[in-house]
Amino acid sequence: MIYPWVCRCGEEGEVSCSPEERQKVLKAVKCPSCGKKKVRRRYDPPIIHFQGSGWGCDNRKEDEVRTRRAQALAEGRTTPR
Repeated sequence: MIYPWVCRCGEEGEVSCSPEERQKVLKAVKCPSCGKKKVRRRYDPPIIHFQGSGWGCDNRKEDEVRTRRAQALAEGRTTPR
């Protein structure tokens, strides 16, 4: 697996190793910029890509209905247009 790391000086990089060796390898990584072994693992958010139909459209329709209902009540009408 590939593990990204970041140093206190701001330098970033990646190291490739097995999950079992990760701790040992990250402790041995030397920053090429400052020369210190003070790197730590960088955590990136996962990439999520929703596929399919319906989940986004349904939520937007409900929001539109609520907005129209609120506008109607603000204007003194009881039913939205």
